[in-house]
Amino acid sequence: MKKIALIFFSILIYLNVNAQGDIIGGDSSDFESNISFIQLDTASGNVWQIGLPQKTFFGTAYSGPFAIMTDTINSYPINNLSSFDISLYDTASWGLIPHIQIGFWHKYETDSLKDGGFIEMSIDSGITWQNIATQTFTWGWAAFPTNFYSPSDTITGNIPAFTGTQNIWEYSEYRLQFVLPVLKPVGNDLKSFQLTGDVYTQKIMFRFNFKSDGIETNKAGWIVDNLVIRELSVYGGVHETESTNFDVKVYPNPINEIGIIQVLPKKNEHDFTINIYNSLGQIVLTSKMDKNNQFIINKNDLDSGIYLFSVISKDGTSKNGKLLIK
Repeated sequence: MKKIALIFFSILIYLNVNAQGDIIGGDSSDFESNISFIQLDTASGNVWQIGLPQKTFFGTAYSGPFAIMTDTINSYPINNLSSFDISLYDTASWGLIPHIQIGFWHKYETDSLKDGGFIEMSIDSGITWQNIATQTFTWGWAAFPTNFYSPSDTITGNIPAFTGTQNIWEYSEYRLQFVLPVLKPVGNDLKSFQLTGDVYTQKIMFRFNFKSDGIETNKAGWIVDNLVIRELSVYGGVHETESTNFDVKVYPNPINEIGIIQVLPKKNEHDFTINIYNSLGQIVLTSKMDKNNQFIINKNDLDSGIYLFSVISKDGTSKNGKLLIK
């Protein structure tokens, strides 16, 4: 029985570590439509607004005329904490925790190390919240950030946050996944298992916060566009995650010396980002595709082995695949 339990335990570890996932639930918005899953805080003083950017620093939205931002016209005020929430309802089956992906394009102008924007996460329908960069849920979470703030990037109050100035549109993503089984052993004999405390039966929520201190800076704040929140399966291989307006080809594959990842858009589209992951799901390379929608890989850039890649369009849709470096 002990041997069987250990094998089962190992299989679950393998499935979770190697899963990149199919979409089994989620939402997205370019703020022109489909904003029903976005809930603005109705408290007095909340500066988040959906609309047409009219501040010089913000310029235009990333796509379409509208975005969500800390006031469409005025600089952000002092001593302010404003927020909006997005929710992801559980559609997972069999009691398994899915991988969670949140991604968005954004710019910000804040008083560095004083004011900034940060994201909190709740797995109990908003009863408790934790900063996404320092989340300490009880068992098994692993985080894979792309262009995200770290626990040491703090603002007033020792809060990890986006702070300073990001003056061009940047895609940021945070993936939370289980690298350990959803079941954990009861006691030390590995003869029986129970669900971990992090199995949620309610909705997962993310809260976008913007916080300022008491010093007036007349800065723009934070603007966010093309927001995506997804629930990915914990098993399966790498697939096209949803219907996309582009194809991706890799040649040659396996790569002996130099390889090319080519995006073939069905429309005249650019602004693609590529992330390359190792077998643990960690990002080892990230880059914008060039003007020809290509990314060139030299085998010296990566160790020999199997890698996964994700090509992301400006609207947050993605297509995934595998690379073999010889």
